[in-house]
Amino acid sequence: MKITPHDLGTFLVESRSDPENSHIVDLREATCSCEGFQFYQTCFHLRSVLLKHGDLRERLKQRAQMAGK
Repeated sequence: MKITPHDLGTFLVESRSDPENSHIVDLREATCSCEGFQFYQTCFHLRSVLLKHGDLRERLKQRAQMAGK
């Protein structure tokens, strides 16, 4: 499965069932555009990005907290 950085904190993740299709995972919001996430509030795509880039999510959260002060 291919994971490609998209915008700051977002990634395009190749669909396992249809490699021609990709889903957008947003680490800032911990969401995915796939149907599974809409139903279960979690999915393989989000978990895969968190495993690979979980440290980025923490940095984004810290940056957001600093900007809010």
